[in-house]
Amino acid sequence: MIDPATLQPEAFFVDAGATKACGFELSGAWQPAIFDNQLYADENLTCTHAEPDDGFGVNPAASLLAASPEWLVTGGVTWAPTEGLAANMSARYTAERYADFAEGALRPGNVMESYFL
Repeated sequence: MIDPATLQPEAFFVDAGATKACGFELSGAWQPAIFDNQLYADENLTCTHAEPDDGFGVNPAASLLAASPEWLVTGGVTWAPTEGLAANMSARYTAERYADFAEGALRPGNVMESYFL
């Protein structure tokens, strides 16, 4: 979620009771010798499916957890011409997710849009 005051991503934690989560994460870095080991790329792909075991409030059991996107993708390129000096350009994709525990089927417009940062 983006904090409207700072326009930066805001992390928060929710006690949703017992949950089931499964997924995978792939990450890697590549530093080709052709660039004299001054330029390297790093990538990350995360897929997570998280749902509460029991229903609560207006959420039925097996509904998706709020603010828990199924897909996150990050990548960046770093240039480090000397020891102690580095420049990085990164990008991040966050998939759509529910804004709160009243799922979109019950409240239209409750889905937070995906975004690139």
